[in-house]
Amino acid sequence: MAFVMLTIPFLSPSEILAQGTNETNTASASDAGGQLTVVMPPGSATATSGGGNEPDPVTVSPGSTIVWDNQDNALHTATSGNPETGPDGTFDTGLVAASEQSESIPMPTEPGEYAYYCTLHPFLVGTVIVQ
Repeated sequence: MAFVMLTIPFLSPSEILAQGTNETNTASASDAGGQLTVVMPPGSATATSGGGNEPDPVTVSPGSTIVWDNQDNALHTATSGNPETGPDGTFDTGLVAASEQSESIPMPTEPGEYAYYCTLHPFLVGTVIVQ
């Protein structure tokens, strides 16, 4: 008779909680070697979809880089500034095609909050926090 030993992982309550969604919906690039990916989710080109960049806000270390991953079926940008006053020149992905990723975009070295938006879909906004 052969005995089969099953391995059942047991998680502590803190490990279970760590697997959930962060309440503030932020992410940090410092845990990923200085680069983070922000997702432009499916449907985000539609103002009524309620979808936006994920995560938002995103927190990075000074000089870290971000890649925007366009999982939507429309072109998008991630352009620093806001729809009312326009681009501020701090960073810009340029056009990111559907199902493509932007280049690695360097973030500012000066701590602060940097608003950004999609120049093609101005309702699609986000914030990068450099700290």
